[in-house]
Amino acid sequence: MKEVFDKQKYNIKEEKIFTNFHNIDYNNTTNIPIESVISSNKILKYYRHLMPIFPIITYNLSKKINKYNPDLIIISSFAI
Repeated sequence: MKEVFDKQKYNIKEEKIFTNFHNIDYNNTTNIPIESVISSNKILKYYRHLMPIFPIITYNLSKKINKYNPDLIIISSFAI
């Protein structure tokens, strides 16, 4: 059986979703604020062509995350 993440167990007061790319047309049903390095619905079609600059994009994302001084970070990615 999977363990469900419990915010009270870890005393999480504020939550945000950080991502490299965000489609602004996406309907966010979780009501969790999303912060991204690149927010566009047109660039997502060609994001694979941006592979050479992914390290720069990821570095900029890490700077955004570090501004919040998080206690807990959960990463879900096949690339990182």
